[in-house]
Amino acid sequence: MYQKKIIKIIDPHVHFWDLSLGRNHWLSGRSDLLGSLAPINKNYLKQEYLLDSQEFDVEKIIHVEAASKIFSKSEVEWLDKLYDSDSFLGGIVAGVDFLDPRLEEALEFYGNNKRVKGVRQLLNWSENPKYTAADRSDDLTNQQWIKNFSLLKKYHLSFDMQICPEQMNGAIALAELYSDIEIIIDHAGMPIAEYLHVWKKGIARLSSCKNVYIKLSGFGMFDHHWRKESVIMYIEYIINCFGANRCMFASNFPVDKLYRSYNALMQSYIQIAQECFHQDINKLFYENAKSIYKL
Repeated sequence: MYQKKIIKIIDPHVHFWDLSLGRNHWLSGRSDLLGSLAPINKNYLKQEYLLDSQEFDVEKIIHVEAASKIFSKSEVEWLDKLYDSDSFLGGIVAGVDFLDPRLEEALEFYGNNKRVKGVRQLLNWSENPKYTAADRSDDLTNQQWIKNFSLLKKYHLSFDMQICPEQMNGAIALAELYSDIEIIIDHAGMPIAEYLHVWKKGIARLSSCKNVYIKLSGFGMFDHHWRKESVIMYIEYIINCFGANRCMFASNFPVDKLYRSYNALMQSYIQIAQECFHQDINKLFYENAKSIYKL
């Protein structure tokens, strides 16, 4: 039986928002992938997260960008001001666009902020528009985008990469080209059922790039009614490919709150870890996030 409070957690994928600031307009609509967003179209801040996660010993979180790219810098400034010296906000993954003419100005700002550990730009693009969230289809093959990506090394920033299975060849080429830049694959590389053979091949090849890490998260986005039994095969496959030192469980809250409570979600993850990777529980829920995001 899992023991919730005994397992210390750093949650490396959390989103906060204050709707009064007008930066999260995507919440007011409906997503083909996520379904109705109405249940999370409300303020979500530390107090809401602590209420959701109260059964667990969460020491810190990593906030991942959740605002429009035009508000990326403002989002970081807002979080810094709101939480100031509060160590619960362990780090920030800020928004970026590698084709933005003012890119280096943004990266310099992030690089000088102790809380900003990395950046993210949504790249997921699929022949099935349901899974597309990016503005462009060709970022991973655009030579200017690829060249600008190299600036992350200069500013000591990692990259959270959210892609579809069909894009994994581009991700592998980028990881091999810039082997000195840490890349964190979000949401298990999106194990979409109709592309599962592509996903499995891509995960295996990505795992050979030692600068690539992966989050075990976001399963509700692809299977709104998932159970422990329906995701264990993905989690086992990923950890067996990457090794327990390069994987980390994350809640993706409050987005995954659309499908499961924090308690049910984390309970499933802990049970899977205890059954299959018992000796690595501390790595998967705490140590890896602490190390990868340099907390």
